[in-house]
Amino acid sequence: MVTLEEQYIQDILRRLSRNFHGRLIFAGIIDEKAKLIHFQKGDVAFLLPFERQNALDVQISLMLSLGKQLEDFAGGLSHTVLSFHDCEIIIAEVLARSFLYVICTRGAAGDMTDMLMRLVEEGPETRMVGRKPGLVEDEWS
Repeated sequence: MVTLEEQYIQDILRRLSRNFHGRLIFAGIIDEKAKLIHFQKGDVAFLLPFERQNALDVQISLMLSLGKQLEDFAGGLSHTVLSFHDCEIIIAEVLARSFLYVICTRGAAGDMTDMLMRLVEEGPETRMVGRKPGLVEDEWS
């Protein structure tokens, strides 16, 4: 039987494929240990050597961890967008302990992020539910 969380993840991946045809390169869901648990290939060619695929999941996890280091003063991490010469990468937590990364063509991240953040806000068991923004005062105040 498919759980609500699995349906939610499959819905996200389907929407990415359907709504961003020709702009989606790859979308993957990793767990907190950087294990790829779901993925969706896009229509755009993605030339990544096999031996590099596992390293990519770990590197995405490290980027997410680095962003989370700033949560003590910036509030909860909503998403991260990395822009490169040929593509953009979106990283977001879609469920507790499940992270989405999307590799897309350059210029597509803005529209994808808008859609993804709406889905995350409506998703089951997200970390954003019930979270109140806080202010941390420090000597910079």
